[in-house]
Amino acid sequence: SDAVCEFLVLAVQEGLRGGALRGVYRRSVEPFLRDRPNFNFRVRRRENPSGWVGETIQAVLQSLMATDSFEKCLVDVVNRGGDADTTGAIAGMLAGAIYGREALPARWVRALDAKARDACIEQAQQLMVRAWEASGRTRIRLARKALALSHDCADAYVLLGDETARSLEDACSLYEQGVKAGERALG
Repeated sequence: SDAVCEFLVLAVQEGLRGGALRGVYRRSVEPFLRDRPNFNFRVRRRENPSGWVGETIQAVLQSLMATDSFEKCLVDVVNRGGDADTTGAIAGMLAGAIYGREALPARWVRALDAKARDACIEQAQQLMVRAWEASGRTRIRLARKALALSHDCADAYVLLGDETARSLEDACSLYEQGVKAGERALG
């Protein structure tokens, strides 16, 4: 459904801007459910969700709101069965935006294929070369794309800190994330 896609985009954006679960719920989930009560997740526990968008979003929101970490949310939603790859992907996207990269279990990150991880970092760095050469909104768009590919792209955090921070606190937070990304990238 278009409405669910729009909701997910807004909720992920809210999470990426630093919104905690409670804020994402208040600013994204509540308005979505108010306008579309058939997606209410506070009904019976959604087990074995099918590919139908209503069941999928109910299972995802149930897991997200009933847990307090990225890992618990993913394990809960995937263990419900049904269309687990879809619910897991959506819950991972939403919980990842809310809890951040640091919430990913280290054992999960280590299990990623090194070649795929390195390719993502390389593509992110190539985007940042273009971002530094670009101007205006294009720079910001490219930096955000770089972070979507790899949260280990320190340059992207620096550019966003320089150009999008609305306060000194926001800028410092982005620079700190850049330092952490650099430390991760260097090992």
